Parts: sequence; C-alpha cells; structure tokens
Amino acid sequence: MSLAYGIIAFISLCMVGVCIILDKKRDIWLLLVFVSVSLCNLGYFMISVSHNLSSALNSNRISYLGSVFLPFFMLMMVLRFCGIKRGKWLTIILAAIGIVMLAITTSPGILPIYYSTVDIEVVNGATKLVREYGPLHLLYYVYLIGYMLSMIGVALYAIASRKIKSRKHTILLLCAVFCNIVIWLVEQFLPRGFEWLSVSYIITEGLILAIYQSMQRQG
Repeated sequence: MSLAYGIIAFISLCMVGVCIILDKKRDIWLLLVFVSVSLCNLGYFMISVSHNLSSALNSNRISYLGSVFLPFFMLMMVLRFCGIKRGKWLTIILAAIGIVMLAITTSPGILPIYYSTVDIEVVNGATKLVREYGPLHLLYYVYLIGYMLSMIGVALYAIASRKIKSRKHTILLLCAVFCNIVIWLVEQFLPRGFEWLSVSYIITEGLILAIYQSMQRQG
C-alpha cells in the first residue's frame, strides 16, 4: 500500500510540472491548487512509511498543510474563473482563517483539541493513524462546507449575471470540488483502509487541466 501512495505522490508532483507547462496564462491560484494536492499526497505517503507516532504526526501535518489551504486556493481560482473581482481584504481574511485552521489541524501530539487520542497501527504493510476526534474537529467540517457553499454561490451568481462564457465548464469544476468533499466526508465515518481522496485529487487535477485547456483554446 505504501507503494501505491508513493506512486500517487510522484504523479502529483509531475502534475505540478504539467500545470506549469500547460497553463499559458500563469494562473497562480491554479498552480497553488496543484501544489496543495502534491503536499496532501506526499503527506499520505510519508504517513504510510512512518515507523513511529511522532513521524506519522509530522507527516499528517504536511498533509493538512495542503488540504487546509486547498479549498481557499480553489475558491480564489473559481472567482477568477468566473470573472469576479475580489477585494484584497477577502484574500487576507480567508488566509488568516486558513492559518488558524492549520494550527488546529496540526495540533495532534501537542494538544488534544483536534484528536483527543491518536496512535498508529500497521495495516497491509502501511502505517495508518488511529484517532478519536476531539472537540474542535467539527470546525473542519464547517470550514470545508463553508467553502463548498461559497463556490456554489459564486458559480450561481456568475451564471445569473452572465459573467462566464461556459456554464458547462463551471458545473464540471464544481462537481469535481463537490466529489472530493463528499469522499472526504464519507471517509470520516467509514473504516479507513486506503485514502481514496488521494486518487480523487489526481482525477480532479486532470479535469481542471482539461477545462483550462478548453477555455484557452476558446479564448
């Protein structure tokens, strides 16, 4: 299983390079989305090869460094995608909220607020975290759902005000985001044998690049 995570992490890193090559308009938010996915999948791989709890928790922090800021970068990308201008204040506020959320999600091993208890076990040759959720874990649900609703709201506004050229591209992009969040939520309530979100991220990246390539050909 560690091999699978390693391959996925390598593909994620390669996708960053592909993004740089294919995105002729140099959309910084698009690039940051791909970097975030790469960090998420690198963290999953590092957890799987960890030999002790400390190493696994540090690897988990790397994964959360990517996953916490991924919805922020996605929203910024959707705003640009839909042709909606944003104030600098919005970027600053959302970045600050992301930093606070990162502090909470990387607290395991230091404070029992995100995971009340955490340990490791080896399943099919790969290390995994065994955790009980703490009192502030619910905030991450609110955080993700808030971003999802924000992206849907932005898209609906852009469609209603005819700020975008292709409704199909917008709907596809939102479906990709929605599927990732649904997979994450489902994994919270089912026994974890494999982080399927890592595969979903790769598929989403491919879809995003296809959308952007189509838009660039049209524009």
